[in-house]
Amino acid sequence: MPGYPTRLNIGSGRTFDETAINIDIRASAGPDIVVDASRPDLVGLTFETRRFGPVELTAGGFEHITASHVLEHVPNVVELMGNCLALLRDGGEMAVRVPYDLAYGAWQDPTHVRAFNEHSWLYYTDWHAMIGWEESRFDTVDLQLVLSRSGMALRKEGMAIEKIRMQPRAVNEMAVVLRKRPVTEAERASSLAATRGHLEKFPELAVPLPARPARRAPAGARRYLDLLTACIGELARDPDLATIAATAGDALDAGIAGDFLAVGDLACGAMLAGVRAGRDAPGRTWIALPAAEAAPAGGTLARLRLDGEAVRVLAGPTDDTLPVAPFERLALLAVDPDAAALDQVLPRVFDRLVPGGTLLTRPAGAAALARFLARREIAGDGPAAAGDWLVWRRPPQAA
Repeated sequence: MPGYPTRLNIGSGRTFDETAINIDIRASAGPDIVVDASRPDLVGLTFETRRFGPVELTAGGFEHITASHVLEHVPNVVELMGNCLALLRDGGEMAVRVPYDLAYGAWQDPTHVRAFNEHSWLYYTDWHAMIGWEESRFDTVDLQLVLSRSGMALRKEGMAIEKIRMQPRAVNEMAVVLRKRPVTEAERASSLAATRGHLEKFPELAVPLPARPARRAPAGARRYLDLLTACIGELARDPDLATIAATAGDALDAGIAGDFLAVGDLACGAMLAGVRAGRDAPGRTWIALPAAEAAPAGGTLARLRLDGEAVRVLAGPTDDTLPVAPFERLALLAVDPDAAALDQVLPRVFDRLVPGGTLLTRPAGAAALARFLARREIAGDGPAAAGDWLVWRRPPQAA
């Protein structure tokens, strides 16, 4: 058994639960874990928490999930529900509260993207195959309508609940409990016949159903990299940031676990962009700059919406800040602009570059890189030109 609760409270916000692991997309809400619960790679990630230490969101590792007034805010609600289904053990339950579609509360909040009624749960239960759920599904074990004052008045007058729920503003919200269970063979056969029955007549159209991947590049990683590139561009005025962003994206897509470190002029500082493809920790960014430039950099980050608890600006040159940089493994290392930087940085951080990780440097650093690899007796292909950079990948067999 893990040393932390097996209950999750998603979208904790104003409903913090001391007995559960609280998850929210906003750090200002003070949750245990700051993460978007609809990100496709959520299941399997590990987060460092202050109350419980490391917490792994393990498939089948939880017995109860609460989501109170959360689903109406989530653009990709199917992905979130799929994550919840995966996180729950068989027999585990998910308790949901959502606004009813005829209530004022359904659309008065500008951050709401949908409302719900009694039929909103069909795709997670009986119609599970329509959203690609082939192995597990939910059953609705309880559904309660929370009446408004006008609804309670109608109920007091003797109106049947079936009629009350059809009256505008009579129902405020729904409280639903869903229970996870495996899909039966009969259900699987029925769903296959209903959704892919034509394949018996046209077998050439049949393709294997894709399995849910164990790892995926973090949701929004490309957008994060675009913003990060823009930030670096303002701070460093680098003419070729596209190569850095593309190489970092390749590392994410390949599932190479580690952080991304960019070292510039040793007197100026470095940037650690921790968009992780691994399970060690959530993404974070660390930027070291001269003291006089740290405050303007903070303004740039805020304007680009890259500020918050996930970003730290450390005032000081690389020599002072690199030894205390919060990283253990590197998926990508970019060293700019010259051989002197390579000669000083590589001995400090090269051993943290994981097998399959990528090193970028300028052509001016080619000789320094060759000397370093020769001293370490590291064989393999040399660096290849990519834009204004040389790109070298550490051989997978290298330790």
